[in-house]
Amino acid sequence: MKTNPNTNKTDPLLTVYMSKLVQGGSTTIYRFSLNTSIPSPWKVCSTEHDEVSSFQAFSHPCNNYTSRMTVCVSREYRPYPSWMITSGLCDPRHGWTQEFSFYVAASSQQNSRRLYFAQCHQRPHPSRLCVKTPGCGFSSGPDGPLKGSFYTPLPSDPSSAAKTKASKTSGFNPCSGGVCGRPAVRPLVDTGAMVFVVFGILGVNRSENRENHVIGDMGSVMLDPEFDIFKEMGHLCKICKAVGANRKLVKPGGAQCLPSGNKLSSVLPLLHPECHSLPEPNLLPGQLSHGAVGMHGGKVRWLSMAFESTTYKGKSSFQTYSDFLQWENFIQEQLASLPQTSALQRGFQTCEHWKQIFMEIIGVESALWSLLLSLAICVAAVSVFTAHPLLLLPVLITIIGVICLVVAVMYWLGWEMGAVEAISLSILVGSSVDYCLHLVEGYLLAGETVSLMPGQSSVRESQFLS
Repeated sequence: MKTNPNTNKTDPLLTVYMSKLVQGGSTTIYRFSLNTSIPSPWKVCSTEHDEVSSFQAFSHPCNNYTSRMTVCVSREYRPYPSWMITSGLCDPRHGWTQEFSFYVAASSQQNSRRLYFAQCHQRPHPSRLCVKTPGCGFSSGPDGPLKGSFYTPLPSDPSSAAKTKASKTSGFNPCSGGVCGRPAVRPLVDTGAMVFVVFGILGVNRSENRENHVIGDMGSVMLDPEFDIFKEMGHLCKICKAVGANRKLVKPGGAQCLPSGNKLSSVLPLLHPECHSLPEPNLLPGQLSHGAVGMHGGKVRWLSMAFESTTYKGKSSFQTYSDFLQWENFIQEQLASLPQTSALQRGFQTCEHWKQIFMEIIGVESALWSLLLSLAICVAAVSVFTAHPLLLLPVLITIIGVICLVVAVMYWLGWEMGAVEAISLSILVGSSVDYCLHLVEGYLLAGETVSLMPGQSSVRESQFLS
């Protein structure tokens, strides 16, 4: 067994070495030893023949390594002794005595390998250890004390079961001394809509844009000449705190009132007492704030505060529209509380996600109106072509029934009414009217055919009598 010089305690791991003696036509003898030296004429076992030259085990039960294996030796066989390995006891009737024992695992463990053992039935009945072959070529019967398998720790990790290398956080106690440290904040991820509260911009001037093109000039920004960031510093800090503290609208750590790397954040507390303890954003290392300022002529002309909204981007447009109304109402309340002379009252909130939801809401409403229009056109067309008010009724019932069935299935499946669903419903009107209209046409043609049959039969009867 090994001894650790640092602790002067016995290491529970031991290494079992194997060597072999090839005797020509006789059975090969395998030797088990805890000593690294190999006497002559024994040779080291080769891994080319599925053999094991050494393996590690435990000197006493440790964790899941609790299966005891015993190495027995018999000196009754001449000229060399014979070794065997067993999960039971050595049989003294055949001269087997215990050499040493070790402990292994009966099932697979982390950082372990499986070894097979078996005893030869021919004299001198040695045991062989192999890596891949059950029975090791000696026996193909069921497992028992003299044949089976076990698991040992891998040589590359000699302390896989007994000793685990201590990590840097091993034994760390954040609440040592009776006081717990602050837990790490969760960094912001781009799953919520980023809402910007903008001051110093009145709007966009598009009056000079004469080109009717989708990628033409977007216009020029109209700046507020009365906006003075130093004059409005206290009100700006107050709005930043109020919006950042609204947990219904802003995620914790989602307030990004100032741009990254700007020296303005270090001098704000000196400019106004309201600017103390501004909310700090939870940003990843290297991640920049979405807040921004616009400079012109060495003066700050506009300011944009960014807030990570609780609005999930995957919600439907109609649900997100309610979030937009909450943002709009809250910002208007904050601006209304400012003095009448403040230029911040012309501030506004904007978000790239709002544009997407408004486009989808307009698309859905337009598709629903087109559904009603196509239904009206369909009813008018059927009335003109059939010229029968009573036959219009089954056509109308069929169309409305198909639409109601599809809407009910969408509701049961939990689908949200989006642009694709609304357009599909408008197309469904034209698809459902076709079949039932053919049925009505067939009914009318069949009625005309039946009305002609009695006259034809009377003509044939008169011809027969004449």
